[in-house]
Amino acid sequence: MSLLKTLTKTYNMADPQSIKEDFKSSVIIAADSERVTPTQVADLVSLYTEYSICYLQAVAMTLDEPVGMQSTMKFMNSLIAEFVSKADLHYYHMEGSYSIVDKAIQKALDGDGHISVEEVETIVGDIELSYVEEEEETEE
Repeated sequence: MSLLKTLTKTYNMADPQSIKEDFKSSVIIAADSERVTPTQVADLVSLYTEYSICYLQAVAMTLDEPVGMQSTMKFMNSLIAEFVSKADLHYYHMEGSYSIVDKAIQKALDGDGHISVEEVETIVGDIELSYVEEEEETEE
């Protein structure tokens, strides 16, 4: 479904290399922080999402895989998972129905290809809330 959306919609995206550089800068800032914040995680997810939309758009238009982009996304996602852990957050919704990045990409595809840090923070909040609700049910 993602490829079909990127084929039928036009997303005006930044150059993947500049998104990648922004991601690396955000990683350095987060790594140097005493404590990783949910906002820093959301920033990384937002940049990853934009890079992913560039990737999906390229694949949809050419049916060829852009050299190196999938590997870059794998490493970006691994870094996100590490920072999620350092921020004491959860990567997946409690029911396992989606991850932070899955939900962010879907939301971006439904919109203009971009997702704000605030929108990602809402996704993070929903995921965290799913664990609170589960803990409350367990206590009863």
